[in-house]
Amino acid sequence: MKPAIAFGVIAGLGPLLWLLACATIEGDAFLTFHKTTSGVGSGYFERPWWYKVGLWPGSLLVSLGPIVLLCVVGIMKAFKRREAILLLVYIAIYYTPFMTLQVTGASGTSARATLFAGTMLFPFAAYALEGTFAAAPRKFLTTFFIAGVVWLAVVLALSETRWGEFSQKFASISPRTKERPHVTDVTRWLRQELKPTDRVLLDAFNDEESSLQFHVRLNPKQARVCWSDKTPPEQLLEPTPRFIVYAKGDKKRSGTMSKAMPLDVKAESQEKFGFRFTRRHENEVYVVFEVERLAATAP
Repeated sequence: MKPAIAFGVIAGLGPLLWLLACATIEGDAFLTFHKTTSGVGSGYFERPWWYKVGLWPGSLLVSLGPIVLLCVVGIMKAFKRREAILLLVYIAIYYTPFMTLQVTGASGTSARATLFAGTMLFPFAAYALEGTFAAAPRKFLTTFFIAGVVWLAVVLALSETRWGEFSQKFASISPRTKERPHVTDVTRWLRQELKPTDRVLLDAFNDEESSLQFHVRLNPKQARVCWSDKTPPEQLLEPTPRFIVYAKGDKKRSGTMSKAMPLDVKAESQEKFGFRFTRRHENEVYVVFEVERLAATAP
């Protein structure tokens, strides 16, 4: 029990400090939870059932490569020998709530949530290696090293392609860290145009809003995100942002602003909600509108 308690205390320091920071700075210890559950638009949860079911096994296979196969074999061996059962129970306790929330649509799908489960699988690889490694350690190490290098090369090569979401999945685990091309493009343009006192309104789309908010390099309060598709336009436009990053979307989904504050992405200039929106920049995913408040007219 002493090692378990020590591990729990050390592992709990991060979440406790996060809650303390939220409570101290914003007055709400559960600010992150409340923002996520109340503000996220419905498009965040719209994934087909097969995607939700296959996300965890697929993410683990992509990120761990050949090692995940050893882990599966090791789990079967450990289970037959009635060893490491407590570790299996621990993984199941962690895995089950995440999978249930994702499959039922109560939570968004996120590959990063699989990292912890993947780490906990590593010890089971040892069970799969017992006989093989002892019989021919040099041969096994050579084979394992070659397989690892080949898999790393495959990940790196596929991450450099531009095949939509398929490439983006590999880019997220590539040794060469980078943002999605359309995110890099729009934030680079914004940094050239924005002044330190400017404000920008960002669309929530494809889990990219946090990257946009980070890379515009403004105070987060100056780079607001339209999290909910039910937010009224007058609330989104007050205080008035200089630019709006509006997601055109793709065939599967669109940004939250397409419902909260629909704009014509093909129009060079348009007047809506008491503002003029002028199209200034565009790529395959985003349109940047410059915003100008219209002068009030007498009745």
